[in-house]
Amino acid sequence: MLDYIQKKFDFSDYQTAQLRYFFLTFFGELSKLVMLGFLFRKNLSLFIWAVFILHLIRSSLGGIHCKTYWGCFLMSLAYLILAIEILPQLPVNKFFQMAALIACIMLSHHIGPVTSKLHPVLSERVCAKLKIKVSVVLFIYYILLYIMPENQYVTVGFWVIILSIMQLVVAKLTQTSKLQLKGGAI
Repeated sequence: MLDYIQKKFDFSDYQTAQLRYFFLTFFGELSKLVMLGFLFRKNLSLFIWAVFILHLIRSSLGGIHCKTYWGCFLMSLAYLILAIEILPQLPVNKFFQMAALIACIMLSHHIGPVTSKLHPVLSERVCAKLKIKVSVVLFIYYILLYIMPENQYVTVGFWVIILSIMQLVVAKLTQTSKLQLKGGAI
């Protein structure tokens, strides 16, 4: 099919490779979402909410990247099990949740974004915009947490945010330690 498209539209080998990468990525992510959605079918609306909040943060700040499809799938599965099924069982008072969200806003603004080594380096202007976007999203969630009574969706979203910022910190520490190793620190 790609050969046909390359000939039909006179694409270069590079353009065809980009198109191939797009299709592989798109269908890979779609297949993971479908499988995860099937696994969380009993909590499908909570799953959709968790993925929505995760996307808002992850698409701007990046984080830990797995090298394989199944590694990514299993990491996503573990993440969602924690955020949807396990952590919401822990009783956390509203004051602590609000304090934790303020800490997440500060951490995300200080650390993010952390991109994959395959991703082009982002300009300072783009980084600043992404940090502001996530800070606004987290602040809106802070207000939502303040005005809404406790419910499953608010709780799941809270844990998605906490886990997202925790993995961002780990990604930054991992990235920093790898840079130090390459720079001759050891």
